Amino acid sequence: MCVYQVRLSEVEWDEKKDEREGDAEREYLQVKADKGHGKEATDAQVWDHPHSPPLFLFFLKEATDAQVAVAIRKFHGIKGANKDLQGGADYMEKAAQTGEDGAALANYGYMLANGWGVEVDVAGAVEKFERAVELGESGGWVGLGYVHYHGLGDTAQNKTLALEYYRRAASSGDAQALFNVGEMLRLGEGTAEGVADKEAALQHFHAAAARGHFKAYYMMGLSYWFGWGATNNCADAIFLLKTVAERGPWGRVLRDAYSLYKVCILKSTSDFLLLMYEGTDF
Repeated sequence: MCVYQVRLSEVEWDEKKDEREGDAEREYLQVKADKGHGKEATDAQVWDHPHSPPLFLFFLKEATDAQVAVAIRKFHGIKGANKDLQGGADYMEKAAQTGEDGAALANYGYMLANGWGVEVDVAGAVEKFERAVELGESGGWVGLGYVHYHGLGDTAQNKTLALEYYRRAASSGDAQALFNVGEMLRLGEGTAEGVADKEAALQHFHAAAARGHFKAYYMMGLSYWFGWGATNNCADAIFLLKTVAERGPWGRVLRDAYSLYKVCILKSTSDFLLLMYEGTDF
C-alpha cells in the first residue's frame, strides 16, 4: 500500500453520516457560499466605518466556510448534492482566493496537484501548500510531503524529505500525516538506510485510527494478523478487519447480496456480486 493523500475527507465516506440535507438547508448554504468571491468581495467602502472591518471579516469567513462545505459536497456527491468535481474545484478556489484560510488553501492545493476538477498545476499546488503552512495548517505539510513522495511536476522525488514533512504535520495530530508516517515506517521508506520500524508504524496507525482515519483500522488489523510490530493476535485482527468490512462502501453491497440470498432471488451472494460487477441494475 503506497502513501496517498486525500483531503476533502476520506473517499470512502461513511454512508451512516451521509444524511441528505433538506432543500432549504442546502439552498441557505449555497447562498452563503455565493456571497463570498475571494478577493473580489473586498469593497473599499466597507472600510470607511470604524466598526466595519471586524464585521466584514466575520461575513467573509462565513462565506469561505460555506464555500469549502459546498466544495466537499460536490466533490463527494454527498448530502443530496450531485457529484461534480469541477463545481467542487470552483468553490474551493473561491475559498482559497483570500489566501487567509489554511484549510481551503490546502484542499485546493490537492485539487491542483491531482487534477481534480482543474488542470494539473503542481507549481500552483506547492504555492498553496506553502501558504497553508505559513497559516499553521498541518494539511500544508502533508501536501508538500505528498509532492515530494511522488516527485510530482518539477519536484524531484525525495522520500526522506517527504517523511520529514509528514512528521511535522503528525506532530500536530493530523490523522492523514500519522497514517502516512506509519506506512513509510512500516515499509522503511525515507528512513536511514531504508530500515523499517514496524512497532513505531503500529503506534502511528493507532494514533491515526483514534482520530477517525478509516484505513488505519485496516493497517492495524493486518499488523495484528501478521505480527507487524506486535505479537500475533487473531482476535484483535478479526475485530478490526470486521469493522473495516462493515463500514466500507462494499458493506452495502454485501448486505444487499445477503438479503437477496435470504429471499431466494439469487442462489448465492457470489451471483449477486458478479451481476453487480457486470453493471446489472436490480
